[in-house]
Amino acid sequence: VSAIAISWLFAFRLQSALQAVGRIDVTPMPRRQTAVLLACYALMSANWLSRQKGVALSFSSSPVFRRSVARVRRPSVRVMMSSTTSTLDEDGKQVAVIGAGVSGLVSARHLIDAGLRPTIYDSAKAVGGAWTPADPEDQSAAVKMWSGLRTNLSKLTCRFSDWPWSEDASIFPSVAEMNEYITSYARHYLFGSCKFQLESMVVSVKQVASQDGTTKYSVEWQDLTSQKRIQKVFDGVVVASGFFSAPILPEFVGTVDKSKLGETEIVHSSEYKSHETFKEKRVAVVGSSFSALEIAADLTHSASRIVSICSSVPWVLPRWVSDSEGTVLPIDMALFKRSHAFPQAESVQLTPESCRQRHRFLKSIVGEKQLNSDLGEPSDWDKPAHVAISNDFLDLVRERRIEVFHGRLEGICEDGSLRVIDSNTGNESSVEAFCH
Repeated sequence: VSAIAISWLFAFRLQSALQAVGRIDVTPMPRRQTAVLLACYALMSANWLSRQKGVALSFSSSPVFRRSVARVRRPSVRVMMSSTTSTLDEDGKQVAVIGAGVSGLVSARHLIDAGLRPTIYDSAKAVGGAWTPADPEDQSAAVKMWSGLRTNLSKLTCRFSDWPWSEDASIFPSVAEMNEYITSYARHYLFGSCKFQLESMVVSVKQVASQDGTTKYSVEWQDLTSQKRIQKVFDGVVVASGFFSAPILPEFVGTVDKSKLGETEIVHSSEYKSHETFKEKRVAVVGSSFSALEIAADLTHSASRIVSICSSVPWVLPRWVSDSEGTVLPIDMALFKRSHAFPQAESVQLTPESCRQRHRFLKSIVGEKQLNSDLGEPSDWDKPAHVAISNDFLDLVRERRIEVFHGRLEGICEDGSLRVIDSNTGNESSVEAFCH
């Protein structure tokens, strides 16, 4: 009882102190949550006291205790770190940040905290990077996500460490929700404290020597509204353009004479916007990772035939899974676990045995569902396991709405058919014309 009283008195005083300086906004918890939380504190306190007396109690590992903790929703506590507290030093060194996506915004925020003066450049009209939703009025916008896409990580881990999601956001956010979340981060920490140079494409960065002997960087960009080229010298540059800025295509695609392909289209996943574009068409989706499987599933709403060409076989996991006690969790909460308790350092070694253990764990999540489908399971469990996340892909394969061809794409013929090396036989096969 004393331990409970002390812990709550400390929490109350800390909350009052933070409220007094305007750093925290607290919404009181409902009575039921308070009662359950008190019970949890009581169990933990009793557990601690028993260890001091040499008596081993196991409240924290009991199913009752775990279910009680799971029912307690996080109290509505939001740490308010106003960007006005980070004043820019007018004499501070200037840094160019190329990219207004997640990495660029976080970099700029910490540059400000270090007393530096960042300027963020991006060719888009707004912040968000890859998580920029499609603009119906601007079809030329560099949008990397398709309508209907949702994250494959839950908002519990797909987040900034110092900026919480709103409680009404989806567990697996949409593109629009991700963009609003990223924008809210920039609005809170950067707007008014950082310069933004949007609709500006950086074309070159050159190292130059200054009069005082220090190294500086000349950044040249093109204003996409006026088409003018502008140049400025900075003390440093952060390149945060990301690895999704340019699509990666097989080398032979560049040698294909697209004028001879007729109605056959070659579309990179970054250019995919909606299944409606492929209404009543036959489509081959090349790849077996996240985007490939999710796009194949999305295409079933409009395309007349979908063939998934897979050079390797991943474990296809749903977004929600059950643990050993029957608790339903987002997949990332089940997959991402430390190998040792903090603060002990992680030590993950990829040995054949550790790979087999990982495969067995992933199979325990999927069950026999994947084995009894045309996709099948990974064959070599001595090698690292690959994972893709899709709620619908396996079911659509079992329903024959998605056909699976195991092989590696080698080329495209003039009639639109695909030359594929069969993974099982090693022989070249021809997959009939698509996208007609």
